[in-house]
Order: sequence, then structure tokens, then C-alpha cells
Amino acid sequence: MDPLWCFEHKNSLQAHQEGFNERQQKINLIHFNPDFNYDALILGSSRVTIHNSHLIKSVKTFNLAINGMQPYEFNDYIEYAKRKNQKDFKYIILGLDFSSLGNSAQPSKIDSYIKTTNIPFYRYKTLLSYDTLN
Repeated sequence: MDPLWCFEHKNSLQAHQEGFNERQQKINLIHFNPDFNYDALILGSSRVTIHNSHLIKSVKTFNLAINGMQPYEFNDYIEYAKRKNQKDFKYIILGLDFSSLGNSAQPSKIDSYIKTTNIPFYRYKTLLSYDTLN
């Protein structure tokens, strides 16, 4: 079981997972992916997370859309993905909607998720917890 997407292994128990901290999951997916090399990046809210980036055949695209993502967060996530990509993206695709305009809840800054990802043995601790087993 790998609910926070720290590893690339697949098994039948991981066919369906409930997303419980999508920001941490996406940062983990980028951070622990040794082959993170994309030409395009998709950003947006939950309406955009369901878009299958593999349908864009001509460009290798990573979907970094996150539930509740606000436009003011875009730049931090773009910059983090660029550092991991080790090059600029040719295209940045923004999915914009009006569903969260009245949302006053402020998500944690990206730095808190990056900091968590860099905790020693973090990847392995996520696999060895009672919550994960449960």
C-alpha cells in the first residue's frame, strides 16, 4: 500500500485509493519520480484533476491539478515542477473555473509539503503505519 504515492510499485490493493492529501501526494509523485521529464504541465482545481494527460499525444504532459487549487498557488507549483524537471515547460495549461472564488480557506504553502517529503525515511514511514494498514 502506498497511499501517498512515494513509490512506483503497483498492486491490486492500490487500484483505487481515496485521495486524502492530494497536495502531498502530487509533491511526492514529482519528488520520488526519477524520470520526471515533461514538456507540459496542467494546473487547476478538482475539475481538471480528472483530465487524462496521456490523451495529449503530441506532448508529454504531467497533470499537477489539485482539489481546491487556487490561481495564486500556480506559480509555486510551476517553479517546483520546473526545478524537478530541470528545464522549462514548453506549455503550461491552466484549467480555470469559478467554483472556488468564495472559498476563504487557505491551503498550506507548498514549502510544508516539500519539507515533509524531505524528512529522513519519510517514504518508508508512510508504508509502515497503522493508518495505512487500516
